[in-house]
Amino acid sequence: MAVIKEIQSYGEKALPILEEYVWGKGNREAVVALRLIGQVGGANLVKTLGPVVERHPSPQLRIRALRWLSRGPKKEILPIIRKAADSDPDESVRRVAKEILALD
Repeated sequence: MAVIKEIQSYGEKALPILEEYVWGKGNREAVVALRLIGQVGGANLVKTLGPVVERHPSPQLRIRALRWLSRGPKKEILPIIRKAADSDPDESVRRVAKEILALD
């Protein structure tokens, strides 16, 4: 998709703008922004997605962020995923986090 390739060409410079969409009011926009953040990746992936996993009000978006975060460096992501597995208020988020941990 041309839009994804264009955003990827911006690299990590695109992350602050995409992050605004994640925390905005539109769930559809947030889903697309999470996908793009995951595809851009980079050194700031954990810094960008960690707060989403920990604090976003939508369990569905926390799950999506967990899945993208699981592609990051194990040393950095494991504490975030373990915390979600142990203490996320939503059972489905805890379950997905535990599934991700089981794959490791």
